[in-house]
Amino acid sequence: MVKTDARWRQIAVLVATLAGVLLTARLGLWQLDRAAQKRRDMELDLRYALANNEFELYYQPLVDVSENRIVAFDVRLRGR
Repeated sequence: MVKTDARWRQIAVLVATLAGVLLTARLGLWQLDRAAQKRRDMELDLRYALANNEFELYYQPLVDVSENRIVAFDVRLRGR
């Protein structure tokens, strides 16, 4: 009888462990799916904005202060 109880306890621990692993995997997949959906939504928003000319370019000069001259430009893309 003692051996049987110990065996059932081992089985119960194994089942609980597997249930935890499956739940963790399922939650992990849900989070990955949600993250992928957010990225897809952002991509669609960006494509829409680009197609409808909703972006503007701004040029920011980079100045060498010691020589007091523009050495390069930084380009910024901004939404309207």
